[in-house]
Amino acid sequence: MLEIRKSIHASGFSRDRYLLEITNEERERSIGKIWLMTKAILPVTMSPGSYGLVGASKILFSVLPEIVLPTDNAQWMQVFKTVDLGDVICFMAADIQRWEEATGTQLNMVEPTSRLTTLPSIYNAVALEARPK
Repeated sequence: MLEIRKSIHASGFSRDRYLLEITNEERERSIGKIWLMTKAILPVTMSPGSYGLVGASKILFSVLPEIVLPTDNAQWMQVFKTVDLGDVICFMAADIQRWEEATGTQLNMVEPTSRLTTLPSIYNAVALEARPK
């Protein structure tokens, strides 16, 4: 985890866009490390009624908000249809890239108050707002 934090700082990229600014190879390396961390956290976050994925994603988001998406049960099951946090991160990055290409606007520029500071946090807010009420 510290290695990823150091690479974020050393990259010279803006923290809010780090996920899209790094190369695909760097993203894949980070995702691999995050998946290993997820597997290590799962035994602690699992319960009789939960596989622990929500808790693990939220813990990792709190430490690596530049990369990890905090994912709720509905997102795991209905949106992403996977139990691999790496798949979720790849899906999110590709989704953001498609949206930015289609709109010509960077996603981090649509939140006018700048309270949300990373692409995963903005993406999460947009996804939660778009859920059926």
